[in-house]
Amino acid sequence: MWTYKGLAGEERKLAVGPCASAALLVLFLGACKSTQFGGTSSREPGPVVQTAPRAVSPKVQSPVAVEKIPQSCSEEYEVPATANPYLAGMPESASLTYNLTSSDPQSPIDRANGQAPILIVPSNASCFGPGSVLAFTASGGITHNKQNGPSDANGDATVIVSHQLGGVNGKSDITAPIDSLIGVFLSDSDPRQLALAAKLDFSTPASRDYKLLSPQLGQIFFVGTGRTAAGDYRQVTVPVGATRLYFATMDTYQWNNNEGSLRGSILIYK
Repeated sequence: MWTYKGLAGEERKLAVGPCASAALLVLFLGACKSTQFGGTSSREPGPVVQTAPRAVSPKVQSPVAVEKIPQSCSEEYEVPATANPYLAGMPESASLTYNLTSSDPQSPIDRANGQAPILIVPSNASCFGPGSVLAFTASGGITHNKQNGPSDANGDATVIVSHQLGGVNGKSDITAPIDSLIGVFLSDSDPRQLALAAKLDFSTPASRDYKLLSPQLGQIFFVGTGRTAAGDYRQVTVPVGATRLYFATMDTYQWNNNEGSLRGSILIYK
């Protein structure tokens, strides 16, 4: 039995069977289902506008399967502590002038014919194939001044620095422990033609323990000893267009008075 009001406002009763009751219930539920509630609209959300960061942390990516063992892909290299990454791919006449303090005994000028980074020569061209995944070994020790003892290729994590001149000569700036091993990929072209890539930030242990990194051409990246704190290889993907890989050391200015060297080799996952 249903009770409703007529046009004149008087109450009336209507007897309905079970089928009619079911039909009314279906209509009621259908009306509820078609109602739009806040937060459930089927309209697509608008785009989110973002601004580019001044420095970015390395992206977390899935590494090559652990059970795969990288194979040798180069002869052993030696990187002197004086290797300045910002002179990579530059003519011998190139130089960089820094602002020094009164306590710095050496010249403020680093020159390509004395402080150029080391060009790593692969054992075969496939080592630098686009998308190839490399790993590295590094040993030895360096120091940026005579007052400090040498650090291994992971550098001195208590002193985090960036380049005094920022990005220059087609190479990005970087934030990393001083005296660490760093690298940069270049093509055959003059690196000064490259647009500066974003500055990578390796100031924290987590950022240095990356599993797989995909740097751009001209984007300087942290190599360290080649191993994470857990003992896994840091893996680096070769960017498209790369034909050269340079290794250098991390400093903020005046590489010419650094001491020591680092040694190691390139490995490749096949």
